Amino acid sequence: LCCCLLVYLLLNTVVALRFKPEQIEDVITLNFQNFRAHEVSVFLELFPVCTLGASFPIIACTLRNNLQTLILLSKGSTAQQGGAGKAAGAWRFVEKVVMPLVVLILPLMVAYVTQNVEMLVSITGSYGGCAIEFIIPTLLVMAARKKIAGYAQSGEVSGMMLQSKFSMGVLSKPFVVYLILGWSALCLILVTINNMEKLDK
Repeated sequence: LCCCLLVYLLLNTVVALRFKPEQIEDVITLNFQNFRAHEVSVFLELFPVCTLGASFPIIACTLRNNLQTLILLSKGSTAQQGGAGKAAGAWRFVEKVVMPLVVLILPLMVAYVTQNVEMLVSITGSYGGCAIEFIIPTLLVMAARKKIAGYAQSGEVSGMMLQSKFSMGVLSKPFVVYLILGWSALCLILVTINNMEKLDK
């Protein structure tokens, strides 16, 4: 991690001092394509590939497991637990063949369709980032509060204890979650407008 950080800091510093702003590529290492030492040029061009290639198996396994969990939550856990022989065999085929193919084919399709790194970063950073950082946690908080309220009404847990433990601070106010969702929606709208304006140019 420290080595990657140092390499990228060095590359960014060299590019910032050597190239004009309009000459800088989206992928910083592409600025060294015509470097005198061919071996260094090849290494720098392949450096992002090596770092991403090292993390891709972990990301792919995580995505496959998340898809599997999502399907099990929507369909119930009967497929995983067995059931009929055909159903278990079909689920095993989906788990072992279909899901890995989906995980592998999607990034390959994106890489084949476009080379616009700025657009990819904009989409994944804005839409995906907003969903992961704001929308999903807010929805989880809303679902958790609903669940806790159900426990309090059923008498399983003392309402006073729930109020003292889980309802403290500004974030405990009901309007805050809706404020965060509204802010996220506004951000997504502005990003979408910005992306559409870029496409028109």
